[in-house]
Amino acid sequence: MGFCLEHKESRRENWLVRYTRACAEDYLGRVAAPCGTWVVSVYRTGGQRRHLVTIRMNRRKEVAPDPSEKTVPVRR
Repeated sequence: MGFCLEHKESRRENWLVRYTRACAEDYLGRVAAPCGTWVVSVYRTGGQRRHLVTIRMNRRKEVAPDPSEKTVPVRR
């Protein structure tokens, strides 16, 4: 589930692509989806189903950060 704020028409498509990619990356990561090319479509539901955007994205294997790049927790 997600939402989309109303944007000027010139920015609407860019926002939808950006938001769709972020949601798809989050979801695919949570379900441990395999690497590869994914096609993600978003539809508005509730009454008449309406297509909003479709993107193609490449999911790559996540690389663990180098131990030297890990941050040290801040003590409070």
